[in-house]
Amino acid sequence: MCKIEKVLRTKRAVLPALQPQKGGKPMSVNQIRYNTDMVFSIAKKLEIPLDEAVDKMTRNGSMRTLNNSYRKRNRVSRSSIVKEISSEMEDI
Repeated sequence: MCKIEKVLRTKRAVLPALQPQKGGKPMSVNQIRYNTDMVFSIAKKLEIPLDEAVDKMTRNGSMRTLNNSYRKRNRVSRSSIVKEISSEMEDI
């Protein structure tokens, strides 16, 4: 397990804006909190800073998996989703 300082070592203060979602409802506060925790867990597992984790997830197309994980949170454990996304990202 990596130290928290390594995860929090970001190189830039502003991330580029993603394309807005088409249709659907806006994210609730609980979903934003859940997704934030998931990104933090993925960065911690891969031992990379948060900004690199978000960049890799965007390039890899894992953001859709992350957003859909909130809907499946009662059926699929958080650790299995982190494992799935991080295994997809290790190749990049």
